[in-house]
Amino acid sequence: MDGACIASCGRPRLPGARPRVTEPIPIDAKVHDAAIEEFDTIHPIVDEMPPTYFEQIVSQFLATGRARSGQVGRALCDLLPAPDLVEFAIEKMEREFGGR
Repeated sequence: MDGACIASCGRPRLPGARPRVTEPIPIDAKVHDAAIEEFDTIHPIVDEMPPTYFEQIVSQFLATGRARSGQVGRALCDLLPAPDLVEFAIEKMEREFGGR
């Protein structure tokens, strides 16, 4: 797994986290100015996180049974409800790295 996207519907409160800001964005074939805060989930966002931390989050979320497996085209995929995954990830990150 190369990484996971923690969507903009939540942001962990982590001291020292390094968000990446990207703008502008295309919407409906037009470019709009928008400030977007996202985390680079390929690399740890705080120094103490292991390199595979986001992969661990997804694996642990799958173990809760809140995701489904299904076909997308010919590929077997894990279908993750984004709001539930984001809530799970934020709680885990804040519990493990928020009180430093």
